[in-house]
Amino acid sequence: MSITSVELRSKNLETKLTTLASKIDTGELEFIRAFITNDKEVSCHRENNTLALRISLEKRSIPLAIEIIQGGDFEGTEALLLAVQGGHTACVKALLASKAVSLSNIGDALYEAAKKGHLDCVEALLSSGAVSDVNRGRAVRPAARVGHLSCVEALLASGPISEAYRGGAVRYACYQGHLACIEALLANGAISESDRAEAFEIANDLGHSACVQVLLPFGVSLNQYLTARRSLARE
Repeated sequence: MSITSVELRSKNLETKLTTLASKIDTGELEFIRAFITNDKEVSCHRENNTLALRISLEKRSIPLAIEIIQGGDFEGTEALLLAVQGGHTACVKALLASKAVSLSNIGDALYEAAKKGHLDCVEALLSSGAVSDVNRGRAVRPAARVGHLSCVEALLASGPISEAYRGGAVRYACYQGHLACIEALLANGAISESDRAEAFEIANDLGHSACVQVLLPFGVSLNQYLTARRSLARE
């Protein structure tokens, strides 16, 4: 098929995306390469690169995606999110090296990588030097809720995370009884009494007895703690 085919000359975005997906499925990579170099107009060239990169990531055609990234001139925000969601660490590293992603997007990407449990992607983003304390704090909560201990540990080791974010992460981990995540978060530093109490209530109500024991104050039995909580509630 000629690169001047009706499908790819169409102004309709979905038509272009469908055609690109079909060509990647059938392995017609030279067709894709011709598509992204065909338009001389700068705006079209950038648009074509961005579309081809998006479909390459969605179709898990990683060598082609990296080739497009290394060629430059594309919009990288969506590509970075697609790369971390798919766990494509090589693409994440290539995108970071390309400088095509803004610093503000790296925090969102870290959140997605931690939520998915893609440790290699989390580590690549942390090593970029563009991750703030708030980014780390936001990312540790979904990692703890899903039980991705390795991601929780990597985030805690990478820099300071505020008491409020750690407390929130402990509460999130209690919903599914992720004991190892709770222990790692508590070992990193104290959390507020209100967060500890709420986490205790969640774990106790859901029957996560091991988590309940970890959340009890040192030297206090479960019965003593429950009695104290009931007394406070009556006041």
